[in-house]
Amino acid sequence: MEEEVEKKTDIYVNMLQKSAEYCTDERITVEVKIIAGVPTKKIVLQEAIAYKAACVVLDRKLRRDLKFYLEHIPCKVALIQNSLSVDVLRLGRAIKRDVLEQNFSYSVSRPVELVPFAEQNNSSEDQSIVSCGSYFGSTSFDLSQIR
Repeated sequence: MEEEVEKKTDIYVNMLQKSAEYCTDERITVEVKIIAGVPTKKIVLQEAIAYKAACVVLDRKLRRDLKFYLEHIPCKVALIQNSLSVDVLRLGRAIKRDVLEQNFSYSVSRPVELVPFAEQNNSSEDQSIVSCGSYFGSTSFDLSQIR
């Protein structure tokens, strides 16, 4: 399992290289974090809370637990549709704000580093967008839709 998580992390880091360049222009950092464990919905919630996310973008496969996410995730919630469009489902705060214990079995996190370039001003706000998926796949969306 650990080898597979490491391999998928590397694949996503490489896949997001070009997106990271665009995001850097917008003063957004990109990090890939793969967590192996269950239940998925509690891991998603735990990560949203830990990163103090401004927005959580849920993969379309996570639709089955949408009610749970809308009740518990403490920030903006968006869902990727089958057409790969992004629908913002909630702009405000969650109804329930439970604190969860960490119970995943393995986690790998790596920043998506850019090709060397001139140093940028690091005065951006500390906010995160957490994108959550339940399977290996790629998705693209316009960041302006979720701000």
